[in-house]
Amino acid sequence: MLHYVNHRLIGGGVSFQIPDGYFIDLVPGIEFDNGVRLLSPDESFSVELRVEEDCEGAVKELTSVLNDLEPVEICSVEPITMNGLSGYHATYRCLRYQFYEAWFDVDKTTALSLAVETQGNIMDIDVGAIVTHVDPRVEPK
Repeated sequence: MLHYVNHRLIGGGVSFQIPDGYFIDLVPGIEFDNGVRLLSPDESFSVELRVEEDCEGAVKELTSVLNDLEPVEICSVEPITMNGLSGYHATYRCLRYQFYEAWFDVDKTTALSLAVETQGNIMDIDVGAIVTHVDPRVEPK
């Protein structure tokens, strides 16, 4: 469960915010215990944010996603750091959708995942601006 405090969603020792103008996607049948799915203001892409507990670390989790999907990688797995969080990100495409996905390590067994999904060209989306507006950060315990 996520807790909303001072315009931020908090869970698992990490917090993030919903960028202005985005819609909360309440898709029936898709439920997240520790996450939220958002639609962009023009509904051309979605952003999924989840706090993943009992995971094996950002690089292993992202690599596992890529192995399971067998996508075409547009940008391979590379390190990323933001607000004291370190992790890995990649850009890839599957049959009908294209994705940007970042996993940030919160601690040894918890990670924050951020995935942008579109039916269009993922390279047309400023994912850097999305990550900046989401503003992921570690919360003091």
